Amino acid sequence: MSFDATDELAIVELVARYNQAIDGRDAQAWAGMFVEGGVFQVIGQEPVTGREALVAMVEGMDPTSGERHWTTNFVIEGDGGDARMTVDLALLRGSNVLGTGRYADVLAREEAGWRFVRREVALD
Repeated sequence: MSFDATDELAIVELVARYNQAIDGRDAQAWAGMFVEGGVFQVIGQEPVTGREALVAMVEGMDPTSGERHWTTNFVIEGDGGDARMTVDLALLRGSNVLGTGRYADVLAREEAGWRFVRREVALD
């Protein structure tokens, strides 16, 4: 199985959908971007593992926060059905920057497309 520009574009689109889902507090859509046993972790905090726990995490967030995740500087390396990526993050509310950081991701290609196996974010 090869890895090419089509895969890179699909991964960038996954991140765009991820950002819109978390910003809109669409817990099911957001958790569905992870493999079944996927892990999300803010470095320094406990990891959140599995779709049920991922859904619960988002459902516990303030739905009126108005946050927007902006991501840039994608570096993606793939090998067949697996990929690794780093991407920079800015978290905004209106014109205020709430924080910045960098994601370190492990992804897998499933029948339905690319999904996060593990997504870690180190906040600055």
